Amino acid sequence: MEKELIKTRLKFNFSKQKLMFDVHQSLFSSAEINIGTRNLLNSLRKNPAIQYGRILDMGCGYGVIGIFLKKQNSLSQVECQDRDALAIEFTKHNAELNNCEVKSYGSLGYENVEGKFNLILSNFPAKAGFEALKYFIYGASNHLEKNGIFGIVIVKELEKDFAKILNKDIEIVYQEKGTGHIVYHLRY
Repeated sequence: MEKELIKTRLKFNFSKQKLMFDVHQSLFSSAEINIGTRNLLNSLRKNPAIQYGRILDMGCGYGVIGIFLKKQNSLSQVECQDRDALAIEFTKHNAELNNCEVKSYGSLGYENVEGKFNLILSNFPAKAGFEALKYFIYGASNHLEKNGIFGIVIVKELEKDFAKILNKDIEIVYQEKGTGHIVYHLRY
């Protein structure tokens, strides 16, 4: 990683893990680890139904969710995908920085995602809108193992849109409202 690309190094001490993340100013949440990300990660401890075998971090940014989960669950296979090539490069760099292996690749949504996962997670980008939210939620069902969980954190402004997307085939197994964010765990 070229030093001039790194804006800052963030420290992330969470759930007995001490991690560091180098960040470029154009990436989401470059000044601090986003509260939505923290809420999503914290919610995982509260749902005993989650299996950590194969994990996908959708829209990984600079890799916080995927790298944290790999450090917490060293036997898990973790994949991090993002549409932004710079985000993927920072995820690869940050995985090395934190001495862990995650597979990082570019993908627009589920386009390059292969196989099934036990857990798919996303800190959904608020400005992506209704159609993208619908795509993320419905698309997860094609990439989850039986009883797999799709965990998503959204800003409260998307709560009504989220409710419109749900149908009888989607079960909310966990929900938590935080300051400005809502975390859902879904099963299909």
